[in-house]
Amino acid sequence: MDDHEIFERLVAIFMPQAALLREELNEKGQLLAHYTTAENALRILKGQQIWLRNVRFMNDFSEVQHGLGMLRRFFAPNEPDIGRADFISALNAIQPNLVEQVINKFNGIIGHIENQTYITCLSMHHQHENEIGRLSMWRGYGRGAAPVALVIRTHTMARFTDALGVFSTPVIYQDRNTFFEVMRTLPARVRANEEFLREVDINWLSHMLFQTLIAYSISQKHRGFAEEQEWRMLHILGHHNIGVLEQDVESVSGSPQNVLKLKLENPKEIPDIGISVPELLERIIVGPCEFPDGIAEGFVKVLEKLGVKDAADRVTISDTPLRT
Repeated sequence: MDDHEIFERLVAIFMPQAALLREELNEKGQLLAHYTTAENALRILKGQQIWLRNVRFMNDFSEVQHGLGMLRRFFAPNEPDIGRADFISALNAIQPNLVEQVINKFNGIIGHIENQTYITCLSMHHQHENEIGRLSMWRGYGRGAAPVALVIRTHTMARFTDALGVFSTPVIYQDRNTFFEVMRTLPARVRANEEFLREVDINWLSHMLFQTLIAYSISQKHRGFAEEQEWRMLHILGHHNIGVLEQDVESVSGSPQNVLKLKLENPKEIPDIGISVPELLERIIVGPCEFPDGIAEGFVKVLEKLGVKDAADRVTISDTPLRT
């Protein structure tokens, strides 16, 4: 079993919901879409860079607090036990004090998670959305602006590593009771895979449990938002290796803020990763707006300048009617 197979099996044990979504993304050639304004999409393409923004400036900050709050409640020693003891017992049977060591390490970076988590949000894109996009997303980004979807290929998502400094995770939509139930099922999966887990290097096991806590703290949302089908590109500044990311200060909606910039070019460390615009971009969908034809024409010209040979074929105008 190679390292990738070990990793995928550990994900299936510790994060079964994420494992299913990762399988759908990696094995079925699923696409992702970044819904934004036409103005911002133009900035991304002309600058050939994606910005990761601090969640403190975004709605996602409350979601980080939501995830951390559920973790704190599950592990709280002064609250009624809702599965904590069995969770600790199952994992500590593999390695004594494993859970306590990982929780102590996790507690040490909570400040980074709350204050230094940077993300870019993507949405699962389905074949039936190729020509029209998703109505709820158009509504979210079409208030007073022309909305656009940048549809990207996902061959790079499984290869987001320390070399890039960017990692990916699906968002799980659930309430606290569902989360607690998922956590209560983990001991059974650990015991069912005990022989495998005892053979795994303890550093791998400790790292996976640690990453599980991080993922649950920054990738949970209320189930009412499930139609977003969100994936996140993320970086925790001060915790993750910065990789090829560059820090800069930009003004977003009038608020100067630190951003992390990922250049859309293949770094020399991973020359074949395929994050240049011609390799990464599947299509652009121009959403319902006042001047869709002119906007589409502008994007075609931008893509041509970036070396996209079939630029005109990659720009689509959604026929979803504009409501004013």
